[in-house]
Amino acid sequence: MVEVATTTTATTTAAMTAIATTTTTDDDDDVKIIWYQLLRDEQITQLSLVLGAVQLMPSKSADQVVLERRLRPIYGRAGFLPLLWAAIDSWNNRKAIQEADKVLKKHPLTHCAKALKALALIRIDRSSEAWPLIEEIEANLEELDEGTIVVTCHSFKEAFTPERICSLYERICASQPKNERNLTQLFMSYVRIRNYQLQKKTALSLYKEFPRNPYYFWSVMSVVMQVNHQSKYFSASFVWKLNFKMLLHVLQSCSARYVSGNGIFALSDPGLAKTMYLPLAEKMIRKMIDSNAIKAEAECDLYALVLQKSGKYEESANFLENDPLYKRYSQQPKNLLLYRILYLHMVAKNYLVVFEKCYQIIDEMADDWHIWEGMQNAAFQRMQEETCTKEEKEMLVERMVEKVSFIINSNIVFDGKRRLRGPYIARLALLMRLLENRVITAAELSTHELGDPVKLLLDYIHMFYALPCCFCDVSVFVTLLSKEQIATFLEKVLQSVSMVRKKHIVADDGGDEKLKKPEPLKWFEILYHRMRRAVGDLDHMPPQSKRLLASELTRLMESSKDSSLAFAAYAQLISYLFWDLYTKHGSNRYQCGQKLFLVLDDACALFEMILFLESVQSVSPDYTCRLMLCRAYGLIGAVNQVQRLLQLLDIKYVQRDTLGYFLFGLFEQYGRYNAAIIYYTELTLFFDQSEKEISESVVTAYENGSFLQIPRLIEFLDAINHSLIATGADIENRALSACFAVDKSQHIVETLFGDEGLIDFGAVQDNRDLFAIVSFEGGHIRSVIEEEKSKSFQEQRNSYADNAVRISSCDSAYLKVACLKLKNLLLRCVAATGIQDITAEKFSGFLTELKAQYEFCKSQYGRNYEESKLMQSPPPVYITEFLYGGDLDLLIVLLTTASDLLESSSKIDGHQVYGSVDEALRNCVPDAGSLEKTVAELVKCPIEWKKTLHFHNLLRHCSRVVQTLTLATITLKLLGSLVERLYCDIVKPKKGSKKNLCSSFFAKITECVQKGANDIGSMLGEAENLLKNRGQIFPEVDFDDGEELSDYLVKQKQFVEDGITCRNLFREFLNHHMCDRYETLDTEIVVDLLLILNRVTLELVGNMFYSVLVMGYGAYFALLFLEKLLPMIQRSWLLE
Repeated sequence: MVEVATTTTATTTAAMTAIATTTTTDDDDDVKIIWYQLLRDEQITQLSLVLGAVQLMPSKSADQVVLERRLRPIYGRAGFLPLLWAAIDSWNNRKAIQEADKVLKKHPLTHCAKALKALALIRIDRSSEAWPLIEEIEANLEELDEGTIVVTCHSFKEAFTPERICSLYERICASQPKNERNLTQLFMSYVRIRNYQLQKKTALSLYKEFPRNPYYFWSVMSVVMQVNHQSKYFSASFVWKLNFKMLLHVLQSCSARYVSGNGIFALSDPGLAKTMYLPLAEKMIRKMIDSNAIKAEAECDLYALVLQKSGKYEESANFLENDPLYKRYSQQPKNLLLYRILYLHMVAKNYLVVFEKCYQIIDEMADDWHIWEGMQNAAFQRMQEETCTKEEKEMLVERMVEKVSFIINSNIVFDGKRRLRGPYIARLALLMRLLENRVITAAELSTHELGDPVKLLLDYIHMFYALPCCFCDVSVFVTLLSKEQIATFLEKVLQSVSMVRKKHIVADDGGDEKLKKPEPLKWFEILYHRMRRAVGDLDHMPPQSKRLLASELTRLMESSKDSSLAFAAYAQLISYLFWDLYTKHGSNRYQCGQKLFLVLDDACALFEMILFLESVQSVSPDYTCRLMLCRAYGLIGAVNQVQRLLQLLDIKYVQRDTLGYFLFGLFEQYGRYNAAIIYYTELTLFFDQSEKEISESVVTAYENGSFLQIPRLIEFLDAINHSLIATGADIENRALSACFAVDKSQHIVETLFGDEGLIDFGAVQDNRDLFAIVSFEGGHIRSVIEEEKSKSFQEQRNSYADNAVRISSCDSAYLKVACLKLKNLLLRCVAATGIQDITAEKFSGFLTELKAQYEFCKSQYGRNYEESKLMQSPPPVYITEFLYGGDLDLLIVLLTTASDLLESSSKIDGHQVYGSVDEALRNCVPDAGSLEKTVAELVKCPIEWKKTLHFHNLLRHCSRVVQTLTLATITLKLLGSLVERLYCDIVKPKKGSKKNLCSSFFAKITECVQKGANDIGSMLGEAENLLKNRGQIFPEVDFDDGEELSDYLVKQKQFVEDGITCRNLFREFLNHHMCDRYETLDTEIVVDLLLILNRVTLELVGNMFYSVLVMGYGAYFALLFLEKLLPMIQRSWLLE
């Protein structure tokens, strides 16, 4: 029998040879023709399925053979492709279902056709119809062939239920315990769910029956993976079958657990790593080494990995470096092996060993920065040890200085074609390390034998100024310059630029001088202006001087149009000047309650930055300029523009996680609820698909023996599963879908509560790449951003344990996690109101946890909150507006009402008369007067929004209030159902006696919410009038900063203003599922509110800089048109 994996990975000739030796019957000749056609057309997926379909199990009956003969007529003539398989392979799922029905109509016992139909149904999201077919297939397991099993497994993968593959192959292997292929597939099924204990058991069974090295080392790897990763898996079906004592025993046997919808992942006891798992794995491999059974490099790598995880770093390094067994099989490149050995010695704290190895080999690898860095790290780590004497420290410093000086003064730095950068960077790095470790003082820098920092930096610039990477090399070392040296340094750099420029001034035929700018001169000028920013020369420059500098840089940019890279570099510098004008030369504060907020207020500079970057990207698209545009658009809520730019950048795969923060949260902030639901649904599907694909990559790693890749893949999978974006997408999708997409109350409750169990916010990981936008700040700017990111995330992880200190303004990860956790608790608490069997104690637990998180968040955010001024920061979260704007105060009052109702109902005697029960429940309803004040405080907009480029502040405020009012409406509806349910449970009235009980309880509260919605409608009606005057929305642009810069500001102004029309607007605004949440409110108020809010959101905020004059009047006239259209629309349709 030929395995599927063999055929799918072999060449065409090898595959045909294997097929030819499989069978010799006449009937199989047709199959060979089909296989050949598939191989020729590279239909590998279909080939693997067809191959599995033909490889029948030994228990195949004669009736099955006859049935296969009868199925031959469904083969197509062109290439003999079966129509059903062709439809599946081309993802034409509806066609596949039709073909399967045709086959099943004539042959209802064809299990393969049922499996293919189930797969097609799952792919079109009709899983409820697919599961009965799969259950029929599993009920006849002994009649299945390989193809049916393969297709069934594909169905389980598509449905994201990999645990069912395990149960399927467990039953198959129970009937055929010595089938190698089935046992292998059983092992791989355990790999997908990361059940390492059963992996080990299955691998040992394989090795016992078929003694081959891969199977043995699969078991070893399964033991190793139990050390730091999830080692036990209990499926949901298994858990539900347990009684309480058994479940408690299961949970107590593990040190930590992760609960998901599919079951429970349990973490093994960390103490067992050193006492059982790692010694066992080492013993198993040592047994193979002693018996001379090692046959591959991967097996040696696994032994080194086990030693490393056991803490035997030196032994692992010696094995890789000196053991003849590893040398016999090793095919790893020399430099990569050296890095690995050096790393192991560093972890083992063999600093002198690392130093000596780097010192000896550095002559051969003088341009390898890893070697220079390793030598310096080892030396300074050794100097920090208590056992290091003063003489040894001096010796280490002397040897490093001697080595770097020797290489720079020798011919090593020039390889015949180019000069090496590594030794010169190492010299600067060594000087900085000596200063940071206080080996020398700042006063001694100018007289040190390595040289004066100013001279060293100038020497490096003179040698490598023509390279675009020159600034990245030297920007880290500008901290070596004192304030007095900065001016001298810049002056000398400028003189050097002038000298280089003179070399390129030539006379043309007319005798006039003409400046020619080759690439070296362009990059020297760019380097000079970047260095000015890096050393802080622009920090104290007045605004007008920065505008003049921007004009000068624009002229230089114009002369560099023939180089897209240099053109983009100038554009980035000019954009940072506009950013400085926006962030450093204008701000405004507003007060919300007792909270002060800082709002950046130089709208003109931000508008000019957007106009300039739009013009630049129309000439020469650059990814950094587009990301800068995303940052600018995100500040003013131009969601559509951020989405458009990210699409132009082709953000996909893992970048949707690392760069997703540019768009994440913006849709719902500015009223784009439908777009937000679509966006978060796509994100959720992406993360689910990523988990499946990474799991398949782990399976491939086992098949290929790439053991070193397995821990990295698992780590990557954990990072994806616990991503900040993934967690946030789930929570936001639940909130928005329940408010604006789901119809029935029960579905709303289920959506709000979620089906993924408790979210472990302590395990959430921050995968964002905040370095996507280049920075021209000097010093260790990357370290600064990374430290802030790490600090904020660590504070959140330990928030309840050690009462973390107040966070800084750029702790965006902490802001987002805190906001998501608070929102998650709020959604679960609202959902608990509608749970049928909720008890007072359980609901009180939900509410207490919500209040605790609310108070904790308020305690963590001081009164003087400021937005981050870093270009690299993600869009602001505005969590303080949510905390202090009255949103949670309103909702907590309603949720407290639910808690009081449950508590009161538990104390009411069922024999009481109706009036006393009604009075007892009525006493739990909050006072309408105080609630009206809360709603009024919520609706009031404390932010200035009538100034130019501040209209998005109103839209953000209204969008937040609409979400809160919607949740309040849902809570009121659930409270009404709760009152009716409690009343029925207590009094057990006759039919019809509880009529209108809910409305009489919450009528005044409903009026308060109606008044709040009416106030928002009036506020947006005032905003509607603002749309008529373009000058009140957008700032006037200053065109006196130079002809070239003015041209760039004007060039795309019309495009920015008139880019979006009003088509297809009212189609989304009159979407009925945007209205059904408000069925307790007045219909006309709700319609007006949704029309105005969503229209202004889509027209002005979502596309702010694409639609000024034309869009503004378009939105206004569209509103007038809809006002006339509304009376023609039936109210029943709107609330249907």
